[in-house]
Amino acid sequence: MSSTISFSGIASGIDFSSLVDGLIQAERQRRITPLDNIKSPWEEKVSAMQEINSKLLSLYTVTKSMDTEAEFQVRTATSSDDNVLTASATSQAQVGSHTMVVNQLARVEKEVHTNGESSEDAVVNSSGSTQTFQYNYAGGSTISVDVPDGTTLEELKNLINNDPNNPGVTASILYDGSAYHLVLTGNDMGSSNTIVVDPDSTATLTGYTNGKFTESQTASNAQVRVDGYPPDPDWIERTTNEINDVITGVTLYLKDTGTVSLTISTDRDAIKEKVNDFIDAFNEVR
Repeated sequence: MSSTISFSGIASGIDFSSLVDGLIQAERQRRITPLDNIKSPWEEKVSAMQEINSKLLSLYTVTKSMDTEAEFQVRTATSSDDNVLTASATSQAQVGSHTMVVNQLARVEKEVHTNGESSEDAVVNSSGSTQTFQYNYAGGSTISVDVPDGTTLEELKNLINNDPNNPGVTASILYDGSAYHLVLTGNDMGSSNTIVVDPDSTATLTGYTNGKFTESQTASNAQVRVDGYPPDPDWIERTTNEINDVITGVTLYLKDTGTVSLTISTDRDAIKEKVNDFIDAFNEVR
C-alpha cells in the first residue's frame, strides 16, 4: 500500500527550499563555530612555534660556523701588486710575509698559418681530390684530418674542431686586416703541450704544412720563486697559473711577471663578523 507525503501550506506560497537551507546553515554554524574558536588559537601557536624553530635553526647554523678553533683562524692574503699576483688563504696558512718572484706565466701553445687567405670562404683545397691535414699535440700520435676537394678555410676550421680524434686543439680564424689566418690553440697550459703541424712531412694539403705555420705563443710552465728558493737558475714550475701547493694553505693566482711581497695575516674583521652574527641570532631567540 503506497502512501503520499503532502505539505500543507504549499499553496500559501511558503519557500520550503529556502527554509530547509536556512535550517541546515544554522545547524552547521552551531557545530562549526565552536571548532573554529578552538582552531584559531592553535594556528597562532603553530605559527609562533614555526617562527621560534626558524630562529633556532639560524642560531644553530651560526654556531656551527664557529664551533672549532680553525674557524676563528681566518686568514687573509695581501699582495703588494695585484697586477702581478693575488692570493687567498685558509686557516692552514701561517701568519707571515713572503717575497714572491714570478718569472714566467703558464701559457698554451698557439700556431698561426702565415700565408693567410683572402676570406673565410676561400677554398683551401682545389686539387680535385681529398687531401690530408696532419698535426700532433703534446707529443702524442699524429692526427690526420681528411680535407675534401672544395673545402673552405671556415670548413677546415670546423673539420679540425669536430674531429672525434682531436686530442685537445681548438682551431679558429684570425683576421689581421689584410688576410685570414688559421690559428691552432692548445687547450692545456704547460711546456709539454706543444703543437707540431705536419710532423711526419706526409701531409698533402697544399700551403698548410709545417713551414707555413709560426709559433705566436709558446707553451710554457709557470715559474715562481718563494723567499729566494730555489736559488738561481732554478724555479718552482707548475702547468697552471693557479698554484695551491707551494705555500701551505695559500693559493696563488699569477697575473704577470714581477716581484711582490705577499702578507698572510689574521682577518680580524671576519672574526668580528662571526661574533656579531652569533649575537644577533642569539638575541632573536631570546
